[in-house]
Amino acid sequence: ATTLNKYDDTEVLIEGHTDADGADAYNETLSESRAKAVARALQAQGVQAGRISTMGYGETQPVGDNASAEGKTQNRRVEVAIYANKQMKKAAERGEL
Repeated sequence: ATTLNKYDDTEVLIEGHTDADGADAYNETLSESRAKAVARALQAQGVQAGRISTMGYGETQPVGDNASAEGKTQNRRVEVAIYANKQMKKAAERGEL
């Protein structure tokens, strides 16, 4: 949150993921809840809500093998992507960065 607040010319995408245990619909809801929990935590630390968007992917983007406990642990995660906002992109196009 400290870094995000320092660079307020960025937008943040919070992506939630799950392992393959459970029903698809449940995992979709769980992954959305994970992403929203991180978004709330960032907002509580001063990151503006308008900069944050969330997305839940359920079990559709595994990074580990869902057949093993270690792989399932890797798949239960939240990823944070940081992007330049419109103003920053325009400044870059003008060569001001």
